Amino acid sequence: LVSVSLGNPGDLTARARELLEHSDILIGEESQITSKLLKSILVSKQFFLCNEHTTPEEIRNLGEVVINSGLTVLVSDAGTPGIEDPGRELVQEVLRRGGNVRSAPGPIAFGAALSISGFKISPFTFCGFFSRDSAERKKRTDLLSKTGTYDCFLRDSLSI
Repeated sequence: LVSVSLGNPGDLTARARELLEHSDILIGEESQITSKLLKSILVSKQFFLCNEHTTPEEIRNLGEVVINSGLTVLVSDAGTPGIEDPGRELVQEVLRRGGNVRSAPGPIAFGAALSISGFKISPFTFCGFFSRDSAERKKRTDLLSKTGTYDCFLRDSLSI
């Protein structure tokens, strides 16, 4: 799992760049964003997609490809794959098949947001994406308001 920048291509780590350049198999979340990432580091290669539209059967097939290949790199659109990200299902499939999963750490959206908040952030609860259902949101926030922690939610930038 290779973490990528949160929007500034200059934030891509040297290790992430090296893994992208030398991967035998590359899996991205969205075609346009993965292509742009590769172009920014002057790498041209084919890649598979794994996103919210990937079916369970396609996840199983990708899992088989990963298990039977050399260095496989999974990237998300921004930040760290597998955290509030459809890559999580592929990770589960690879682990189910006895594969090894490693992480090349890097930027993560909620970490960046918490670091600039100025809040004493310990303890905090990472809550993922806000539900689009108002009743579910209210239920969740009412429950969390009783915990005494800072609660960190993600928002889809397209919904702002």
